[in-house]
Amino acid sequence: ATLMIGNSAMATPMFAIKDVSGSSGGTPDRGSVHGWDFVSSTDITVTELGLWDENDDGMSISHDIGIFDSFGVLLASGTISSGTGDTLIDHFRYVDITDILVTTGASYTIAYYSATGSSDSVITSASTLLLAPEITISNARWGYAPGLSVPTNTTNEDRFGPNFMFEVSAVPEPETYAMLLAGLGLLGFMAS
Repeated sequence: ATLMIGNSAMATPMFAIKDVSGSSGGTPDRGSVHGWDFVSSTDITVTELGLWDENDDGMSISHDIGIFDSFGVLLASGTISSGTGDTLIDHFRYVDITDILVTTGASYTIAYYSATGSSDSVITSASTLLLAPEITISNARWGYAPGLSVPTNTTNEDRFGPNFMFEVSAVPEPETYAMLLAGLGLLGFMAS
Protein backbone atom coordinates (compact mmCIF):
# COMPACT_ATOMS: atom_id res chain seq x y z
CA ALA A 1 0.00 0.00 0.00
CA THR A 2 1.19 3.48 -0.79
CA LEU A 3 0.63 6.16 1.80
CA MET A 4 0.69 9.74 0.59
CA ILE A 5 0.59 12.91 2.63
CA GLY A 6 -0.12 15.90 0.42
CA ASN A 7 2.27 15.71 -2.51
CA SER A 8 5.19 14.32 -0.51
CA ALA A 9 5.05 10.78 -1.96
CA MET A 10 4.23 11.72 -5.53
CA ALA A 11 6.88 11.42 -8.23
CA THR A 12 7.22 13.33 -11.48
CA PRO A 13 8.14 11.33 -14.62
CA MET A 14 11.34 12.50 -16.30
CA PHE A 15 13.20 11.57 -19.49
CA ALA A 16 16.86 10.48 -19.51
CA ILE A 17 17.33 12.20 -22.89
CA LYS A 18 15.28 15.38 -22.75
CA ASP A 19 16.29 16.66 -26.18
CA VAL A 20 18.52 15.38 -28.97
CA SER A 21 19.09 16.34 -32.59
CA GLY A 22 21.75 15.72 -35.20
CA SER A 23 22.66 13.40 -38.03
CA SER A 24 21.15 9.94 -38.06
CA GLY A 25 23.43 6.98 -38.61
CA GLY A 26 21.38 5.35 -41.30
CA THR A 27 19.73 2.03 -40.68
CA PRO A 28 20.84 -0.71 -38.28
CA ASP A 29 22.20 -3.94 -39.71
CA ARG A 30 20.46 -7.27 -39.27
CA GLY A 31 21.23 -8.79 -35.88
CA SER A 32 22.67 -5.60 -34.37
CA VAL A 33 22.39 -4.00 -30.94
CA HIS A 34 22.84 -0.29 -30.16
CA GLY A 35 22.83 1.74 -26.97
CA TRP A 36 24.77 3.61 -24.31
CA ASP A 37 26.17 3.27 -20.79
CA PHE A 38 25.02 5.54 -17.99
CA VAL A 39 25.13 6.25 -14.27
CA SER A 40 22.65 8.14 -12.12
CA SER A 41 23.58 10.65 -9.43
CA THR A 42 20.62 9.55 -7.29
CA ASP A 43 18.39 6.50 -6.92
CA ILE A 44 15.73 6.52 -9.65
CA THR A 45 12.92 4.22 -10.72
CA VAL A 46 12.81 3.45 -14.45
CA THR A 47 9.18 3.08 -15.58
CA GLU A 48 9.24 3.04 -19.40
CA LEU A 49 11.70 2.35 -22.20
CA GLY A 50 11.72 4.32 -25.43
CA LEU A 51 13.18 4.27 -28.93
CA TRP A 52 13.88 7.11 -31.38
CA ASP A 53 11.26 7.54 -34.14
CA GLU A 54 12.97 10.08 -36.36
CA ASN A 55 9.98 11.07 -38.50
CA ASP A 56 7.28 10.24 -35.93
CA ASP A 57 5.85 7.79 -38.48
CA GLY A 58 6.21 4.56 -36.49
CA MET A 59 8.74 1.77 -36.43
CA SER A 60 9.34 -0.31 -39.54
CA ILE A 61 9.91 -3.44 -37.40
CA SER A 62 9.52 -4.38 -33.72
CA HIS A 63 12.59 -3.94 -31.48
CA ASP A 64 13.38 -5.55 -28.13
CA ILE A 65 14.83 -3.00 -25.70
CA GLY A 66 16.26 -3.37 -22.21
CA ILE A 67 18.43 -2.15 -19.36
CA PHE A 68 21.38 -4.23 -18.14
CA ASP A 69 23.51 -3.95 -15.01
CA SER A 70 27.32 -3.79 -15.14
CA PHE A 71 27.51 -7.61 -15.17
CA GLY A 72 25.35 -7.84 -18.30
CA VAL A 73 22.27 -9.07 -16.42
CA LEU A 74 19.03 -7.94 -18.07
CA LEU A 75 17.04 -6.05 -15.42
CA ALA A 76 14.03 -4.94 -17.46
CA SER A 77 12.90 -5.23 -21.05
CA GLY A 78 10.05 -4.57 -23.40
CA THR A 79 9.26 -4.52 -27.10
CA ILE A 80 8.73 -1.38 -29.14
CA SER A 81 6.19 -2.59 -31.69
CA SER A 82 6.26 -1.94 -35.41
CA GLY A 83 3.90 0.80 -36.52
CA THR A 84 2.53 3.71 -34.50
CA GLY A 85 0.80 1.92 -31.61
CA ASP A 86 3.30 2.76 -28.86
CA THR A 87 3.14 6.14 -27.12
CA LEU A 88 5.03 8.91 -28.97
CA ILE A 89 6.63 11.68 -26.89
CA ASP A 90 9.20 14.08 -28.42
CA HIS A 91 10.26 11.69 -31.22
CA PHE A 92 10.55 8.63 -28.94
CA ARG A 93 8.08 5.70 -28.81
CA TYR A 94 7.66 4.31 -25.28
CA VAL A 95 6.60 0.99 -23.79
CA ASP A 96 5.71 0.40 -20.14
CA ILE A 97 7.93 -2.02 -18.18
CA THR A 98 7.97 -3.51 -14.71
CA ASP A 99 9.59 -0.71 -12.70
CA ILE A 100 13.24 -1.17 -11.75
CA LEU A 101 15.48 0.67 -9.29
CA VAL A 102 18.65 2.22 -10.68
CA THR A 103 21.00 2.93 -7.79
CA THR A 104 23.28 5.90 -7.30
CA GLY A 105 26.69 5.55 -8.94
CA ALA A 106 26.19 2.06 -10.42
CA SER A 107 26.83 1.51 -14.15
CA TYR A 108 24.02 0.42 -16.49
CA THR A 109 23.53 -0.07 -20.22
CA ILE A 110 20.38 0.63 -22.21
CA ALA A 111 20.25 -1.10 -25.60
CA TYR A 112 17.88 -2.22 -28.34
CA TYR A 113 18.01 -5.06 -30.85
CA SER A 114 17.30 -4.97 -34.58
CA ALA A 115 16.55 -8.50 -35.83
CA THR A 116 16.53 -7.44 -39.48
CA GLY A 117 17.73 -4.41 -41.35
CA SER A 118 15.27 -1.55 -40.92
CA SER A 119 14.81 2.15 -41.50
CA ASP A 120 14.65 2.77 -37.73
CA SER A 121 17.79 4.88 -37.30
CA VAL A 122 19.82 6.19 -34.38
CA ILE A 123 21.49 9.59 -34.03
CA THR A 124 25.23 9.04 -34.42
CA SER A 125 26.37 12.67 -34.42
CA ALA A 126 24.37 14.65 -31.89
CA SER A 127 24.52 18.40 -32.40
CA THR A 128 22.16 18.93 -29.45
CA LEU A 129 22.00 16.67 -26.41
CA LEU A 130 20.16 17.63 -23.23
CA LEU A 131 20.14 14.99 -20.50
CA ALA A 132 18.23 14.90 -17.23
CA PRO A 133 20.54 16.32 -14.52
CA GLU A 134 20.59 12.93 -12.76
CA ILE A 135 22.00 11.06 -15.79
CA THR A 136 25.60 10.90 -17.06
CA ILE A 137 26.50 8.98 -20.22
CA SER A 138 29.90 7.26 -20.31
CA ASN A 139 29.99 5.25 -23.61
CA ALA A 140 28.08 4.66 -26.79
CA ARG A 141 27.81 0.96 -27.74
CA TRP A 142 27.06 -1.24 -30.75
CA GLY A 143 27.59 -4.82 -31.83
CA TYR A 144 26.13 -7.95 -33.39
CA ALA A 145 24.18 -10.54 -31.44
CA PRO A 146 21.43 -13.15 -31.92
CA GLY A 147 19.13 -11.16 -29.61
CA LEU A 148 18.92 -8.38 -27.07
CA SER A 149 22.21 -8.11 -25.16
CA VAL A 150 24.83 -5.59 -24.08
CA PRO A 151 26.55 -4.34 -27.26
CA THR A 152 30.19 -5.48 -27.19
CA ASN A 153 31.86 -2.51 -28.89
CA THR A 154 32.27 1.03 -27.58
CA THR A 155 32.47 3.87 -30.07
CA ASN A 156 33.06 7.62 -30.38
CA GLU A 157 29.86 7.89 -32.38
CA ASP A 158 26.65 8.41 -30.44
CA ARG A 159 23.98 5.71 -30.37
CA PHE A 160 20.97 7.76 -29.33
CA GLY A 161 18.14 5.45 -30.25
CA PRO A 162 17.11 4.10 -26.85
CA ASN A 163 15.80 6.31 -24.05
CA PHE A 164 13.91 5.83 -20.78
CA MET A 165 11.45 7.52 -18.47
CA PHE A 166 12.10 7.56 -14.74
CA GLU A 167 10.87 8.97 -11.46
CA VAL A 168 12.68 10.43 -8.49
CA SER A 169 10.48 10.00 -5.44
CA ALA A 170 10.07 13.06 -3.28
CA VAL A 171 11.31 12.66 0.28
CA PRO A 172 8.89 13.91 2.94
CA GLU A 173 10.04 16.90 4.96
CA PRO A 174 11.19 15.98 8.51
CA GLU A 175 8.02 17.35 10.14
CA THR A 176 5.79 15.41 7.73
CA TYR A 177 7.84 12.25 8.26
CA ALA A 178 7.56 12.59 12.06
CA MET A 179 3.77 13.03 11.78
CA LEU A 180 3.60 10.00 9.47
CA LEU A 181 5.52 7.83 11.94
CA ALA A 182 3.39 9.06 14.86
CA GLY A 183 0.23 8.32 12.86
CA LEU A 184 1.42 4.83 11.98
CA GLY A 185 2.22 4.15 15.64
CA LEU A 186 -1.25 5.30 16.65
CA LEU A 187 -2.81 3.07 13.97
CA GLY A 188 -0.80 0.11 15.24
CA PHE A 189 -1.92 0.80 18.81
CA MET A 190 -5.58 1.03 17.74
CA ALA A 191 -5.32 -2.25 15.77
CA SER A 192 -4.09 -4.24 18.76
